Amino acid sequence: MHDNWANHVLAVQAPELFSFAKNKMISVQKAFNHDDFSDLFQLPLSQAAFLQLHGIQQLIDDRPLSDNNDKWNYIWGSNIFASAKVYKLLIGHQEIHPVFKWLWKNRCQPKHRVFFWLLINDRLSTRNILRRRHMQLDSYNCDLCNSLVEESANHLFMDCPFARMCWDFIHIDIPLNSGFPELASQMKDQLNSQFFME
Repeated sequence: MHDNWANHVLAVQAPELFSFAKNKMISVQKAFNHDDFSDLFQLPLSQAAFLQLHGIQQLIDDRPLSDNNDKWNYIWGSNIFASAKVYKLLIGHQEIHPVFKWLWKNRCQPKHRVFFWLLINDRLSTRNILRRRHMQLDSYNCDLCNSLVEESANHLFMDCPFARMCWDFIHIDIPLNSGFPELASQMKDQLNSQFFME
């Protein structure tokens, strides 16, 4: 049932039916050669599993097994194992912001790169994060300003008056309520430098 057959993995195509299977490791060929297909499952089936069973039986009728055309391949279409392909298959695909590529390719010291990675992922140990981790502090407000605002990464690096003075000093205009990683793209455009991260 884990075989990739007719561009489908039957265990994935019919998950409810698969949960009733007596032998979850049976191959498609052995299942198809079995005299009574319903003997392969714990009975009674649920309504959803019953409907999936009829769907698979329709597949069997439409596409009978042939000894000549059977090929054993990995799910990515090759008979050669590659751990990188398994990894990509397991984690899936997701779009990432270009700032992550700039970050790991720049010439900064590793500790600076890790710090910036923590910042753009909102993982710095700000008072906001410490409060979320149930750490008891006298105050969770920002120490750099008197605005009684909770110290978060966004406040500390963008909204705090002290941070704004620092950005003004190097001629970077930070829009209000902006956030990482989009802010890094805006900084790159304003600095117009190939080495803006350094």
